[in-house]
Amino acid sequence: MYTNLIIPNMDFPCLIFRRNILFPILLLTFISAPHLGRAQAINLKQQVTIHLNNVPLSEAISQISASTGIKIVFGGSGKALSQIVSVNAEQEPLSKVLTTVVSPQKFTYTQMDNAIVIKYKKELLKQSEEYQRGTLFGIVKDASSGEYLPGASLLISDRQGKTTPSATDREGHFRIANLEYGTYTITVTNIGYASYSVAVQLDKNEVYLTITLAPSSYFLKDVVVNTQRSGQAKALNKQKNAINIINVVSEEQMQKFPDRSAVDALQRVPGVYVSRTFGEGRYVYIRGTDARFTTVSINGSRVATPEQGSRYTGLDYVSATQLSSIEVSKTPTPDLDGNAIGGTVNLVTRSAFDYNKKNNLNLVLGSGYNHFSQKPVYQGSFTYSTRLGKKQHFGLTFGANVQESQPTTQSFEYRWDDRTAIDGHSIPLALTQIVANNYIIKRTYYGGDLNLEYKLNENNRFYIGGTFNKRREDQSRSDVTIKLNKGKYVDDSTVTKAAIIRDLQARVENELISTLNAGGVHTFHKVKLDYKFNYSYGSHHKNAPEGQIQPEFDMDQKANLSIDFSNLRSPKYKITNLEDGYERNPANFSLANIDWRTEHASDKEGVGLFNLSIPYSLFKSAGFIKLGGSYRFSELKRNDPRYKYTWKGSQDILLTDFTNSKSSDFLDGYNFGPLIDANQVRNFMYQQRGGGDLVEEENYAESLGNTYKAQEKIYGSYLMTRYDISHLTILAGFRNEYTRNDYQGNLLKLDENGNFVSDSAINNRKGYNKLFPNLQLKYTIKNNTNVRLAFTSGIARPNYADLVPYFIVDNSSLEISKGNSSLNATTALNLDVLAEHYFSGIGILSGGFFYKDLHHIIYNRIYTQTGGNYDGYEVTEPVNGGNAKLLGFEVNWEQQFSFLPGFLKGFGIFANYTHTKATDVNLLYGRSGGHLPGQASDAANLALIYEKGKVSGRVSWNYSGAFIKEVGESIDRDRWTDHYGKWDLAASYKLFNGFEIFANINNFSSAPHLEYYGIRDRPYVHEAFSWWANAGIRWRL
Repeated sequence: MYTNLIIPNMDFPCLIFRRNILFPILLLTFISAPHLGRAQAINLKQQVTIHLNNVPLSEAISQISASTGIKIVFGGSGKALSQIVSVNAEQEPLSKVLTTVVSPQKFTYTQMDNAIVIKYKKELLKQSEEYQRGTLFGIVKDASSGEYLPGASLLISDRQGKTTPSATDREGHFRIANLEYGTYTITVTNIGYASYSVAVQLDKNEVYLTITLAPSSYFLKDVVVNTQRSGQAKALNKQKNAINIINVVSEEQMQKFPDRSAVDALQRVPGVYVSRTFGEGRYVYIRGTDARFTTVSINGSRVATPEQGSRYTGLDYVSATQLSSIEVSKTPTPDLDGNAIGGTVNLVTRSAFDYNKKNNLNLVLGSGYNHFSQKPVYQGSFTYSTRLGKKQHFGLTFGANVQESQPTTQSFEYRWDDRTAIDGHSIPLALTQIVANNYIIKRTYYGGDLNLEYKLNENNRFYIGGTFNKRREDQSRSDVTIKLNKGKYVDDSTVTKAAIIRDLQARVENELISTLNAGGVHTFHKVKLDYKFNYSYGSHHKNAPEGQIQPEFDMDQKANLSIDFSNLRSPKYKITNLEDGYERNPANFSLANIDWRTEHASDKEGVGLFNLSIPYSLFKSAGFIKLGGSYRFSELKRNDPRYKYTWKGSQDILLTDFTNSKSSDFLDGYNFGPLIDANQVRNFMYQQRGGGDLVEEENYAESLGNTYKAQEKIYGSYLMTRYDISHLTILAGFRNEYTRNDYQGNLLKLDENGNFVSDSAINNRKGYNKLFPNLQLKYTIKNNTNVRLAFTSGIARPNYADLVPYFIVDNSSLEISKGNSSLNATTALNLDVLAEHYFSGIGILSGGFFYKDLHHIIYNRIYTQTGGNYDGYEVTEPVNGGNAKLLGFEVNWEQQFSFLPGFLKGFGIFANYTHTKATDVNLLYGRSGGHLPGQASDAANLALIYEKGKVSGRVSWNYSGAFIKEVGESIDRDRWTDHYGKWDLAASYKLFNGFEIFANINNFSSAPHLEYYGIRDRPYVHEAFSWWANAGIRWRL
């Protein structure tokens, strides 16, 4: 649209320019030009004589200006200037003349300094093509508490029946742009609240609304609106209004279950199960896919991993007290990373704008007891948030947390392999080793976060913040190893001349994850722009002087053994040729060698991205186009110096010099014998090395073989649109990612004795491009009932270390370990169908089906080399298998029985079940059928809940099925993690507003951890735990 600026008595011609950009600037320049002199008031009563018939409006304005000497500026369109007007005035006031000329043309005029400005009438602006659209925005709150209501549903209807859906953000705000001027009815619904409708007149660019909702009748019947229910209602509302399939875990739910960390909270989500170390959750698996298939982010930015060379991140580092919610996206949209075949997990920290109150302080203090270790447990955390400034536009949030536990455990490990008996007959998969492990563990978790936010206004926001999480683990593991494979087999249960050794593995391990992010969100008249810059650092260190030390002591006699297989899940042994207790006497063991190493691994992740959203209207329905781009880099380094110390002195060094106590109680009634003191071994090594008798030799196979550098760069872009047609919401788009990898590793060669011969550097570079189409549909049958359909695609890139082109040959053990720089990423096409109904009394009933078509499966292949220089060597190598199909279903039922009478209304249920099945599995290399690595066929949760007034309690059961942890050379050599189920108990009582006491018991069923080879009767690990409990206070001020 163009406009003419008419400036009489000037020396330059009329200018044509875009009104919405240059008009205000040139108008201001014209009025304030120095040569015009001081502005004079215009006399609108002066008499004017003018006679014009059927002339263009532009000519009439020019004649009036010429006859009066007054400057007139026109703010309409060029087309309007050509409209025909007539005026006949004889000594009439200027005001009347102007009205005669402009009023029929739907204009008005105003004085601005020494000029008259003609423009459209405000009440008729909606008829102007440029100004006929505006924005409705505002906030939705709880009518009684004033708390923001995130995830509330809004339906905006005009008089013609056109509807536009929307939802509030995490701070209860909503914004619906690109609406035609007119009258609208806004209907607001929110789980747990009565629906509300209001008529609104949109007659200007922006109209702001404050909407309050009253609790529904289910809540009004209760004495107190329970905080747990309110928080869960917010989570369910966000879940309901999302275009894609997500699950949201609220802060309140995390508090009400006995969940210490983010991973503990995630085990309650439908379709999610976790792997554990020493009874505590660590890695996340979603819908039968391996941990590598899931991306973890904090506040929408992917985090680095402290794991050595892997892509997945253990979430035991992150305390649940740091989080306001957890979002699990099972059908990612094009604006999210493509590396999410299983899904994405986003940890959301607290914001000062999450709360209605200006100042907020959350305190948690507690202590507990681990029954197995008989040691205390400690925990403490605080989070403080405030809003600063006269208008409270500055937000500040910071917090810290610490927890210490001692999850001591005991276990038996077993090894199996083919052997030949002394009479020559074969013994397939004979028991070759029995290892008894006695762990003493101390874990300390530290965490903190800081977030600064500035809301310039409702349309502009900036933020910067970061998180820090660290785990320190001091572990001492004493082992007794029965090496049956060093003896002679009479049959599968009788072995002579077996070796027995005692050793220790002691380490102090530090792992951390830190993030730093900054960005902004800006909403213009029709366009929303957000951008983000993120840096994340992860590290794993075993530093000197402690490092990791492993002394080995050999028993001076060989043992004849009889194996009892009456309990196939836990075989027992008996020494038949030595006096009772001989293997427990430290005087019968002498030092063979000491292995000492340090480890240093780091991961740096950086990303910059932007998103641009533009609304549009098509066929009387609303939608938006969203596009964006991202650049992501990763750099991983690993360096593991390792040394072996061998005693060459004339006298044996006996184990008696290094023991500190005896452990009489052990699994299955065994007496473990003496434990080795790590500090005494370290002191001995420090004193003796370099003296001649304790000979040092660097283990090049480990030191150089595990040293590498990896870099990865990912360039991403996407385009998507969302379009709402009545009850149907359509999201369609695609994402493109180009990946470039640069790796540096080492090629090592050892002689027949395992001694280092040579090394050479290996470098590899690889680039590839992937396109990810995406289509998701949501149909709202009723306000609280949705049906969803999604066609998505994704990628799971190889672990970093697997792509490193290392090659380690150990001629002493006839083993080869190698990387594979030729690995292709795993890709998948996904289909998801889900139906869900949300209960007004807080809850959800949902069920769905999912299907994944996987290509280029990656797993560690173990095989025997045939032919060449390494004929007969056992090779471990990550490889691409073929394809597979993964299908499954999940059901979820969460409901508070608020409709029941009396105290029964406090009861509720929390239950979900997921089943997966793999078909057409082709791992290549002669392997097909069966399961996928990491695929648990079943995952379930069941909890009975009671929430009423001041009392809260729940007893819960968590279950995950068996899955393949490592693919063996054949099916009967696959290493499985057995199914696992545990019972927990949590209770709390609110003493007064904001202050409650709590008590939790974890694993009161004392469920063990089991692993096996191929079948359950061939055990690999039998690890025992007991229950642990804690109690304390939560205080929200």
